[in-house]
Amino acid sequence: MKIGYARVSTEEQRLDLQRDALLREGCATIFEEKITGTSHCRPVLNAALARLSPGDVLYIPPKTLHQVHGLSASISFNIDWHTPKSSLEGSLSFLQGAPARNIYYNFLIFLGLSIKIPSETIFKYYKTYLNYVS
Repeated sequence: MKIGYARVSTEEQRLDLQRDALLREGCATIFEEKITGTSHCRPVLNAALARLSPGDVLYIPPKTLHQVHGLSASISFNIDWHTPKSSLEGSLSFLQGAPARNIYYNFLIFLGLSIKIPSETIFKYYKTYLNYVS
């Protein structure tokens, strides 16, 4: 089953674009949350994770999570929502004070997507990010 999770940071922001994208992906159930990105308590995300069964796919639109501080060790996930544009934006996020590590990893993704450096070459540099986000 395809399950969607959409999040915006404030009550004034709208979920409709994320909802539309999740519906286009064929999500049968969509969990929606209005909560700041700096909050580590995300009850709707936790509800979505609790709903997952083996073989289900959780769809999360770009820039929804920002940072993953930890998920249950029993859940295996592979999220790749980057595009050349989003990885360039992430690489330039130092202008807004993003952590150097985030900029480094976004730049690696940018090199792979835009300059077509093979993933086998980039992965040895990217590997430490997997520990950083978990």
